Amino acid sequence: MKEKIYRLIKKIPLIMRIYIKKYNRFPRKTNAVNMSGIKIRHNQVILNGKNHVFCGIDCSIQNNKFVIHGNENRVEIRDNVEINGSDQQTIFMQGNNNHIIIESGCRISNTSFFIVGSNNKITISKNVSTMATEFHIERDNNTIFIGENTSMHGRGTKTVHFALDEGTNVVVGEDCMFSNDIQIRSSDSHSILDLGGGKRLNQADDIVIGKHCWLGLRCMLLKGTEIPDYTVVAGGAICTKKYTESNTIIAGVPAKVVKRDINWDRERFSVNVK
Repeated sequence: MKEKIYRLIKKIPLIMRIYIKKYNRFPRKTNAVNMSGIKIRHNQVILNGKNHVFCGIDCSIQNNKFVIHGNENRVEIRDNVEINGSDQQTIFMQGNNNHIIIESGCRISNTSFFIVGSNNKITISKNVSTMATEFHIERDNNTIFIGENTSMHGRGTKTVHFALDEGTNVVVGEDCMFSNDIQIRSSDSHSILDLGGGKRLNQADDIVIGKHCWLGLRCMLLKGTEIPDYTVVAGGAICTKKYTESNTIIAGVPAKVVKRDINWDRERFSVNVK
């Protein structure tokens, strides 16, 4: 019966608008807030400046808070996306010309997007699943790209945490799997200086993770790290350099290749697989 009522409401635009306003808190004056759908409920959107929030069809956007300060910031939520914020702040932007894209089929739960700066971009590709994940960007010209069919499943305070600064890029390939309590950091956030001439020794750098990589519990990828395709990063590993061999296991502090000629699968097989 409830689903029949929902389908009826969807067919009547006026009733739909009343329904959306009743169950969400949107700003009265803003350039663009375009969110429609029967499962757009209990959200608060605060836009200060000239900003844009768009939501596609067949989405479930519930219990979120979007706070955006600045101009020409954009949030694009494509079709068939679920975002559940559990009454926590989901998106915070302060700056100009920042862009968050969440492509179709994504399932986003207890995940935060935090940007303070300008000209930054976060792209979550199709069919990505995140839980207890944090995307944290400071200053300008940083980018995060998450490839299709990737899963990042933190647990409670043991999050998957991305931290970018100083105009760096983090790229994650398709079909990757992240455990919990993981740190991906393109910058040390503070300076280490040479005593002789005061030269900074710890410049920020990009991080690249290839396709079909498995990142284990409590591993850490620091500035300049590159992980090739089909790699397993063992639990507790700290990666600090460019690795070049695919189909390996990387482990240790600092991490090094400990096993070659491997692959991995999300399924837990009880017997050998030829």
